[in-house]
Amino acid sequence: MRTVVRARRKKILDRKKRSLLIFHHLQALSWWKRARTILVYMSISSEVETEPIISEILGNTFHEMRKCVIPWCHEDGHLELFHLSSLEELEAGTMKILEPKKVWKNAKERQVSISAVDLILLPGIAFDKKGGRLGQGKAFYDRLLSKISPQTKTVGLAFSCQMVPSVPCAEHDRPVDAVITEEGVFFSSETRTPEIF
Repeated sequence: MRTVVRARRKKILDRKKRSLLIFHHLQALSWWKRARTILVYMSISSEVETEPIISEILGNTFHEMRKCVIPWCHEDGHLELFHLSSLEELEAGTMKILEPKKVWKNAKERQVSISAVDLILLPGIAFDKKGGRLGQGKAFYDRLLSKISPQTKTVGLAFSCQMVPSVPCAEHDRPVDAVITEEGVFFSSETRTPEIF
């Protein structure tokens, strides 16, 4: 499934345009409007592009009230969370993914607890309409999601070609609350009160 869906995703030619449509759908979500601490993945390769989302949080007039948080991979294999203030604080790291420059990684005032995050925007290889998510297979995000607050909302960002009938999931896999593609928002069956306006 990973091989097939990756191949589909790589064929997309208007990735930037579709990514902006996905961001547009995200902005209409009440979870986005209410969130004050937002965790956003740093996109690479053929993933849904997240730089416009990050730039919006950093440049918004409500920036002082909101935190943009990005994940970076520690050498021991777990994800650390960093409060980002500027794109200039980043450099290419593991697998060429942008992460905090070395000078910032140990700055305690920039470290963020996953329990403090209101909204998490997740990458993935494939998703289904029940909230199933197929990642890269290294369980970085699975370990992180096991520690989130019950109030934290999780949203997968994907192109429509990444939606599949059913993602194989283990018992410990946590479904996302919603998946957003360029075609709209799909709320998982676990989401009791989907709010969009």
